[in-house]
Amino acid sequence: PVDSTGRHIKSVYAKIFFGRIPDIDRILYIDSDTIVADSIRKLWNTNMDKYAIAGVETINTPNAKRKIKLKVDDLVINDGVALMNLKLWREKNFEKKCLNFVKKWNGNPPVLSEGTINSVCKGYICRLNLKYNLTSAAIDYSAKEIELLTGCSYYSQEQINSAVKSPCIIHYVSGFHNRPWNKKSTHPFKQYYLKYKKISKW
Repeated sequence: PVDSTGRHIKSVYAKIFFGRIPDIDRILYIDSDTIVADSIRKLWNTNMDKYAIAGVETINTPNAKRKIKLKVDDLVINDGVALMNLKLWREKNFEKKCLNFVKKWNGNPPVLSEGTINSVCKGYICRLNLKYNLTSAAIDYSAKEIELLTGCSYYSQEQINSAVKSPCIIHYVSGFHNRPWNKKSTHPFKQYYLKYKKISKW
């Protein structure tokens, strides 16, 4: 059963089941703790012919990768923003494979849906430009610092600088700064959230 989510809700696993949606072969999933700051047209048009899912590489450690049977240089994406080729997802039977992976971990796989998808879909994952899922760590730390802290390579400093200068999707993950909807937020990109809050009737 998919029932162990910690602080997360069960909907984090929803993307595993998107292949059941009829007459749709491509879908873009975006977490709710995000702001879309620029056009996603280029993201949507990403060539996915050989890939079942695309995302921005997440900051990970060799030990974390080994837990889900991946090698140090294997790609691991953050599934908070995920572009999915549902046609290939169905063809490769990834829904069933993901469910089997979750069951193997007794409902509690490492990093929940993210660990599951990265392990199961190895070889069918596309690495996106960092600007499509810019998290706090990439804003706060340099490429060299991230590599020293994690023991894994990440995006180049040039790629980080470009994403920070022109972000497309900002992901306000926890762990580095208060999110901008909290009092006294320290997030360096809180102004993007506050801009839309100001013009929203909610």
